[in-house]
Amino acid sequence: MNTHQVIQLIERQSGQITGKIIKDLIKDHKEVRERTVRLFNSYRGDVSIKKRTFTDANKVNSRLPNDFRGDIVDQITGYLFGYPIKYSVSEKESENSKLLEELNSFIIRNNIDDLDNLTGTYTSICGYGARLCYIDREGKERVMNLNPWEVVFVYDATIDEMQYAMIYYDIEQVNNDSIIKRTKVEFYDKTNITFFISNDK
Repeated sequence: MNTHQVIQLIERQSGQITGKIIKDLIKDHKEVRERTVRLFNSYRGDVSIKKRTFTDANKVNSRLPNDFRGDIVDQITGYLFGYPIKYSVSEKESENSKLLEELNSFIIRNNIDDLDNLTGTYTSICGYGARLCYIDREGKERVMNLNPWEVVFVYDATIDEMQYAMIYYDIEQVNNDSIIKRTKVEFYDKTNITFFISNDK
């Protein structure tokens, strides 16, 4: 099921999200997820030369396991984000000290420089990055990075705009002294977040 079909199906059901839609989105995203996880693991030093084996156990492996991909990603990220991104307000608003104070508080509260750097790293490795913006329990604006392989964006190609987003990840539930792995899903539309947890079926 492509994203256009997903949008049509949701519209036909008056915005209701079903387990079948979620299941289809996860199934369609499987290839992207596997590719991005593989790319990220190779960046973290999972270099194939380390797995090389010899038929002769006495032969010495004299090759150096240099992770060129990781070096390139680190250089790009360092070049682009070595100097942190600057956030500011317009000149017209710059006289409003309360607005500047709020902006500075937001930057410090969310550790934005580190988030920007990590977003750059994810984007360099996986091809895209994802962030979740939310309001915390104290009513403050918060931002967090998400693993790109756990995020699905549903775009409407006719207007080139994102309509829905979905985050899915594994959780562990305790059930009668045993631990069961489940998939938890957060489905976002313009106004609501719908939560799903997989079951045995």
